[in-house]
Amino acid sequence: NAAITMQRNLRGRQGRVKSNKTKVEHDKKESAVITLQTSVRKHNAKLEFQRKKEIAQVTEQLQEEESQCRLFGNTLGDKSMPEVTYSKKQLQRQLESVLSKSSFFENLPEFSTPASSDDKKHCIELL
Repeated sequence: NAAITMQRNLRGRQGRVKSNKTKVEHDKKESAVITLQTSVRKHNAKLEFQRKKEIAQVTEQLQEEESQCRLFGNTLGDKSMPEVTYSKKQLQRQLESVLSKSSFFENLPEFSTPASSDDKKHCIELL
Protein backbone atom coordinates (compact mmCIF):
# COMPACT_ATOMS: atom_id res chain seq x y z
CA ASN A 1 0.00 0.00 0.00
CA ALA A 2 2.78 2.41 0.85
CA ALA A 3 4.43 1.78 -2.52
CA ILE A 4 1.14 2.43 -4.36
CA THR A 5 0.56 5.65 -2.41
CA MET A 6 4.09 6.84 -3.24
CA GLN A 7 3.54 6.13 -6.94
CA ARG A 8 0.25 8.09 -6.92
CA ASN A 9 1.89 11.04 -5.16
CA LEU A 10 4.75 10.98 -7.64
CA ARG A 11 2.36 10.91 -10.60
CA GLY A 12 0.43 13.82 -9.11
CA ARG A 13 3.60 15.91 -8.82
CA GLN A 14 4.63 15.08 -12.38
CA GLY A 15 1.19 16.15 -13.61
CA ARG A 16 1.52 19.51 -11.87
CA VAL A 17 4.99 20.04 -13.31
CA LYS A 18 3.72 19.28 -16.81
CA SER A 19 0.79 21.66 -16.44
CA ASN A 20 3.14 24.41 -15.20
CA LYS A 21 5.39 23.88 -18.24
CA THR A 22 2.37 24.02 -20.54
CA LYS A 23 1.23 27.22 -18.86
CA VAL A 24 4.66 28.81 -19.29
CA GLU A 25 4.75 27.82 -22.98
CA HIS A 26 1.24 29.20 -23.46
CA ASP A 27 2.24 32.48 -21.77
CA LYS A 28 5.29 32.76 -24.06
CA LYS A 29 3.12 32.23 -27.14
CA GLU A 30 0.57 34.75 -25.90
CA SER A 31 3.36 37.26 -25.24
CA ALA A 32 4.71 36.74 -28.77
CA VAL A 33 1.26 37.35 -30.25
CA ILE A 34 0.84 40.56 -28.24
CA THR A 35 4.29 41.73 -29.37
CA LEU A 36 3.39 41.02 -33.00
CA GLN A 37 0.07 42.85 -32.69
CA THR A 38 1.84 45.85 -31.18
CA SER A 39 4.40 45.97 -33.98
CA VAL A 40 1.64 45.68 -36.58
CA ARG A 41 -0.23 48.59 -34.97
CA LYS A 42 2.94 50.71 -34.92
CA HIS A 43 3.64 49.86 -38.56
CA ASN A 44 0.08 50.75 -39.59
CA ALA A 45 0.27 54.00 -37.62
CA LYS A 46 3.44 54.94 -39.51
CA LEU A 47 1.80 54.09 -42.84
CA GLU A 48 -1.31 56.08 -41.91
CA PHE A 49 0.80 59.10 -40.89
CA GLN A 50 2.78 58.90 -44.14
CA ARG A 51 -0.42 58.60 -46.20
CA LYS A 52 -2.00 61.62 -44.47
CA LYS A 53 1.21 63.59 -45.01
CA GLU A 54 1.16 62.74 -48.74
CA ILE A 55 -2.53 63.68 -49.00
CA ALA A 56 -1.86 67.02 -47.32
CA GLN A 57 1.08 67.70 -49.62
CA VAL A 58 -0.84 66.92 -52.80
CA THR A 59 -3.87 68.89 -51.57
CA GLU A 60 -1.64 71.87 -50.84
CA GLN A 61 -0.15 71.65 -54.35
CA LEU A 62 -3.66 71.55 -55.81
CA GLN A 63 -4.72 74.63 -53.87
CA GLU A 64 -1.57 76.45 -54.99
CA GLU A 65 -2.22 75.51 -58.62
CA GLU A 66 -5.81 76.67 -58.29
CA SER A 67 -4.78 80.03 -56.87
CA GLN A 68 -2.20 80.48 -59.66
CA CYS A 69 -4.86 79.60 -62.21
CA ARG A 70 -7.18 82.27 -60.76
CA LEU A 71 -4.33 84.79 -60.68
CA PHE A 72 -3.32 84.12 -64.29
CA GLY A 73 -6.94 83.99 -65.41
CA ASN A 74 -7.66 87.38 -63.82
CA THR A 75 -4.45 88.90 -65.18
CA LEU A 76 -4.81 87.65 -68.74
CA GLY A 77 -8.59 87.60 -68.92
CA ASP A 78 -8.44 83.96 -70.03
CA LYS A 79 -9.42 81.26 -67.55
CA SER A 80 -8.78 78.27 -69.82
CA MET A 81 -5.05 77.78 -69.55
CA PRO A 82 -4.13 74.32 -70.83
CA GLU A 83 -0.82 73.94 -68.93
CA VAL A 84 -2.44 74.76 -65.58
CA THR A 85 -5.40 72.47 -66.33
CA TYR A 86 -3.03 69.67 -67.30
CA SER A 87 -1.02 70.15 -64.12
CA LYS A 88 -4.21 70.09 -62.04
CA LYS A 89 -5.33 66.84 -63.68
CA GLN A 90 -1.90 65.38 -63.03
CA LEU A 91 -2.14 66.35 -59.35
CA GLN A 92 -5.66 64.89 -59.16
CA ARG A 93 -4.33 61.57 -60.47
CA GLN A 94 -1.49 61.72 -57.97
CA LEU A 95 -3.97 62.35 -55.15
CA GLU A 96 -6.15 59.44 -56.28
CA SER A 97 -3.13 57.13 -56.33
CA VAL A 98 -2.19 58.19 -52.79
CA LEU A 99 -5.75 57.61 -51.60
CA SER A 100 -5.89 54.19 -53.22
CA LYS A 101 -2.75 52.95 -51.44
CA SER A 102 -3.48 50.47 -48.72
CA SER A 103 -1.42 49.36 -45.77
CA PHE A 104 0.47 46.06 -45.83
CA PHE A 105 -1.62 44.59 -43.03
CA GLU A 106 -4.99 45.73 -44.38
CA ASN A 107 -6.08 42.11 -44.88
CA LEU A 108 -6.02 41.55 -41.12
CA PRO A 109 -9.46 42.77 -40.01
CA GLU A 110 -8.44 44.14 -36.62
CA PHE A 111 -5.57 46.19 -38.08
CA SER A 112 -7.15 47.60 -41.25
CA THR A 113 -6.57 51.29 -41.99
CA PRO A 114 -7.97 51.99 -45.47
CA ALA A 115 -8.63 55.54 -46.61
CA SER A 116 -12.05 56.45 -45.32
CA SER A 117 -14.67 57.75 -47.71
CA ASP A 118 -14.72 61.01 -45.71
CA ASP A 119 -11.03 61.54 -46.52
CA LYS A 120 -11.70 60.94 -50.20
CA LYS A 121 -14.75 63.23 -50.23
CA HIS A 122 -12.84 66.00 -48.45
CA CYS A 123 -9.94 65.82 -50.89
CA ILE A 124 -12.24 65.70 -53.91
CA GLU A 125 -14.18 68.70 -52.56
CA LEU A 126 -10.92 70.61 -52.41
CA LEU A 127 -10.40 69.88 -56.08
